Parts: sequence; structure tokens; C-alpha cells
Amino acid sequence: MKLGIIFTGGTIGCQLADDGYLSLPEHASYLLLQGAEKQGILKGITVIPSEPLHLFSEQMTGESLSLLVNHMRQRILTEDCDGWILLHGSDTLAYTAAVLGYALGTELPPLVLVASNEPLTNPAANGWSNFAYAVRFLQEQAKTGVFVSHCNQDKIPVIHEATRLLQQLPGSGDLYSFCDAVYGVYDTEGQFHQRKTITPRKPLLPLSEPFQLLQPAPLLQLTAAVGNSLSYIPVDTKAILYQCYHSGTVCTDSVFLSLANTAAERHIPFFLTGCRSDQTDYDTKKQWETLSVKPLYDIAPIAAYCQLWIAVSNGLPIKACFLV
Repeated sequence: MKLGIIFTGGTIGCQLADDGYLSLPEHASYLLLQGAEKQGILKGITVIPSEPLHLFSEQMTGESLSLLVNHMRQRILTEDCDGWILLHGSDTLAYTAAVLGYALGTELPPLVLVASNEPLTNPAANGWSNFAYAVRFLQEQAKTGVFVSHCNQDKIPVIHEATRLLQQLPGSGDLYSFCDAVYGVYDTEGQFHQRKTITPRKPLLPLSEPFQLLQPAPLLQLTAAVGNSLSYIPVDTKAILYQCYHSGTVCTDSVFLSLANTAAERHIPFFLTGCRSDQTDYDTKKQWETLSVKPLYDIAPIAAYCQLWIAVSNGLPIKACFLV
């Protein structure tokens, strides 16, 4: 088996420096390969590595993510690898996963993203397990598309669809999919159980065209919170995404209504994210149904944001977005 591995830095590639801070020494990422070979994870596998980025993932920007996407597209289209693994930091893992999911589509050779909650030298790190099950998934499952391999504190190896991830909770290294709809899990016997199918999806942008993400993204991303002040919309805003409470609700007070009316007057699309089609709506929905506010059902908020970001950055119509 021939496996392409892409290093980008992140906690999975860092070490504790003499000054007590976690840092990214040159070539430290490749220590993972040495450890994986010792553990037998890469037995019988030819690895072809590259390192287009060397940063902690909280430093990811539109420019660096564009570079990574173009690097991935070039490698996947020109190299004959059976599968791919992208090593990444956990902070912005969901954003990179979603962008790659929509930039690459579901029909190319499989790519699995892997992060670690702690440096690999820490016995509590889940990076080794995440990497091992990514390799195993690529070896055993004849799939295409973009995935994420991750073990939460419950130690259950889970394979997520890249475009379903939620932002991790503050203070937690656990990773979840929207509506808990994971792609599959491994049981204690090491057997994989697929839980959902993936709808075939073409790349949002043809692979032959250069890919870019504007920095900063000309999107206004808001989150429901008690006491929110929502009156200002930046001049260059192309769309607004408002993440609802977990029940798909928002506070429809005068501040929200004013924001929605201002967006309508300026012809700025206004979307509600985090909505589920299988839930019974609360009657507060009546208060915004008459406004130019569109709920996005059954799509992860980060996925909706990333689709819009790709669209407005590459001259695509917004109506091309919101593929689940």
C-alpha cells in the first residue's frame, strides 16, 4: 500500500520546549513516522510525505488554507497513492475538514484527517490511536471522500464525515458530528460498523481551476447568546450566518428583527444554521418566517460557513451552496 502523508504542524507535531511552552521544532512532525513504524502501524506501507504548512492550527488563515487545498489537489491528482492522511491541529480541524470536503468532493481517493489532543510524548495523547485507525480505515475500507479519525475520552475509534464536524467545546478535546451522525465506529473487536452513507458530491470548484479563500472572509458569523448586540453589519459583508440554540431557536427581539431588516434592505442573504428538519418547530419561528431569513436544515454550522466562504471567494453563486 502506498500512503501519502501531509504534515501541517499542530499539537500532533509539537514538543515541549525548554522554556515550558509547546513549540514546533523543524522536522519534529516526522517523529510520528518513526513512532508509527516502531509500533507496526505502517508495516508493509510505503509512505510519501510532504509538509506544505508548519504552524499551530489556530494560526490557520484563508491564505494558508488555500495553499493547503491547492497542495492536496495537486498531490492527489498527480500521485498514485492508495490513500492520504493529513496531520492537523485540533483547534481548526473542523474548518479544514469541511473546506477539503467541499473542495475535493466525494469521488477522489480517500483522505483522512488526524489530530491529537496532546503532544505525542504525553501518554494521554489520542494522536497515536487516531493515526492508527486512520491507517486501518484506509487499508480495510474501499471508500472515497474526506474523513476524520478521532477517539474521544470514551476511547471509541470513530470515523467522521469531514463536512459534519462541530466546533469542539472549550476545554474539551472531544470531537462530535452534527446530530451525532458519525460515518462509522470501530467496536472492541476491531470491527468497523458503517452508520451512514454519503451522498455523492462533486467539488464545488472544478479541480482544474485555482482555489482561493478570501482573507478575511466577507461573512458575518454570529452565535445565539443572551444579551447579544447584533446591530452592526460590516460594509463588505456578503452573507450572514446566525447559529441557533441547540433546539433551532433564536431570540426574535427587536435587535434581531432590526438586524434581519437591515440585511434585507442591503440585499445580504441571512441564514440560520444549526436547524434540524426532524424537530418540531417552536412558535417563535413564526416571528422570523416573514423576514428574509432562511433556515439551513441538517447541515453543520461550520460546513455552511465553509461552503459560503468557498463560493464568495471563487465567484460562485450562493445558490450553489448548502450541500449536506
